[in-house]
Amino acid sequence: MDYTRNGLIFGGAGKLGTALSRAFSDGWAMRTVESREADVTDKAALRALLTQARPKVVFNAKVISGVDACEQAPGLAFLINTRFPSHLAELSEELGFTLVHFSTDAIFPDCAPGDAHTESSVPVPLNAYTLSKYGADCLIPAITPRAYVLRLSVQFGERPAARQFVERMLEQALEGAPVLRAASDVICSPSYSLDVAGRIRQMLEHGEPSGLYHLANAGQASLFELVSTAIGLLGLSTRVEALPSASFPTLGRRSNVTPIASGKIDPLRPWQEALAEFCREFKAARDAQP
Repeated sequence: MDYTRNGLIFGGAGKLGTALSRAFSDGWAMRTVESREADVTDKAALRALLTQARPKVVFNAKVISGVDACEQAPGLAFLINTRFPSHLAELSEELGFTLVHFSTDAIFPDCAPGDAHTESSVPVPLNAYTLSKYGADCLIPAITPRAYVLRLSVQFGERPAARQFVERMLEQALEGAPVLRAASDVICSPSYSLDVAGRIRQMLEHGEPSGLYHLANAGQASLFELVSTAIGLLGLSTRVEALPSASFPTLGRRSNVTPIASGKIDPLRPWQEALAEFCREFKAARDAQP
């Protein structure tokens, strides 16, 4: 095996993990870590797994996400979103692999309309989820220089298991739902997970410096605009209703206007172009189901 291109993915069954496996499918030996293989809260178990696998790069896409889930289990959020990544950072120093860790735009406060948060913006976590994610953002670079910390925004993309926001909306529309509802005041940087994964491969193979990066498709949109655009691209008759975010209450406070941009790398292609490609693939995959 060529250990110079040997990768290990934690969270491989999720949307981003699926995209990473696809983007690195040629020329790399990629393996996803199943939950039964190691208790990720146990550093000794992680060390044994990583010592045996000898990865050149470890991708951490494992997360306890969602405001409500983390408010209901803040201890688990800390173990998975903060302590586990810090263990990976320590093992990166010990075993010599590069760590690629994924964070979130949700750690930021609302920004002014038309603005975007860059790598130098000051985070203000408002809930258990964002606090646990920001904890890893702080700890990882303090532990190792071998890590990329990549902050992402709302993702759309292939996922073999339970679908998240965009994919769930599209499934409902394809199943004939007459009306969908989405927040018109939640502004993000919609991003295609496969575009994100492909850019990460370029960063690694081109030897771009490790550190903190914001990585997103170009442009901004509300969740309402994102869903409406996808429905239009699919040629569906479902009506999308714009509602304020207060119509979708959560257990913890949250920010609404958190688009991101990078002061270090160019953005990916416009989100509308990426969404059009994803919608074509999404419908083709669904049509191919028995």
